[in-house]
Amino acid sequence: MPFPNDTYDTDPATPRYLIDRIFFGARIAFVPNVIGVILDGVRQAKRGEYTRESFIRLSYDMLYHVEHGGGRIHITGLNHLRDNEGPFVIVSNHMSTMETFGFPSMVNQHHSCTFIVKQSLLSKGGFGHIMRAIDAIGVTRENARQDLETVLQRGPEVLATGKTIIVFPEATRQATFSAKRFNSIGVKLAKRAGVKIIPAAIKTNFWGNGMILKDFGRFDWKSRDCYFSFGEPMEITGNGAEQHEECVRFISEHFASWGGVVEKE
Repeated sequence: MPFPNDTYDTDPATPRYLIDRIFFGARIAFVPNVIGVILDGVRQAKRGEYTRESFIRLSYDMLYHVEHGGGRIHITGLNHLRDNEGPFVIVSNHMSTMETFGFPSMVNQHHSCTFIVKQSLLSKGGFGHIMRAIDAIGVTRENARQDLETVLQRGPEVLATGKTIIVFPEATRQATFSAKRFNSIGVKLAKRAGVKIIPAAIKTNFWGNGMILKDFGRFDWKSRDCYFSFGEPMEITGNGAEQHEECVRFISEHFASWGGVVEKE
């Protein structure tokens, strides 16, 4: 089990890759290692051999390379995943590639999980093979009504198999957090499926977004501390407005406490 305790913090003595230290913060070792992990997962998925354990391993290996690339991982609230029966809908803010790669090792050790992702990712090769292997749900992000219908139809089917679904209601990566951008699709899905919702807050801008290759931007050394926190599961009551507000509050407060910018409404 990658994270057996309620919390996790990178050992301060974790060394950076030697070649990256020599070249003043370069990612000469980090990038090839990350690509290697992805390619290994793609090969397994193409052979039909990609399992829940494979997903955990890929995710854990990614976080390992983040740590040895200079990042410091901090996780809290893992007990909420361990001590409660799922499946759940998990809603999180979205900053970088890191949470997409990182969440599975935290969630999957207790609850098999998948994501809601952009439809185009499912139709591509590469990482798309992995997304199809985990039964990810594709949305267009162009037609909000159509996407909601897709999620409310397909989501309960996936949840009924016992899989937890991770949702990024902001749709795209954001440097700040805004309640206005954080839509209620997660609450609507949890209500439709009759499952509880868990808020998750992250701050992962250490792994920047690239201008050419979006998933391989520069490291932000001022933000080397990378945070993940899970809240308590909540049962949806009424139209779910109260639970949605609690998710927004949880993320806002944690994000601000880590130095993130929460936009005023």
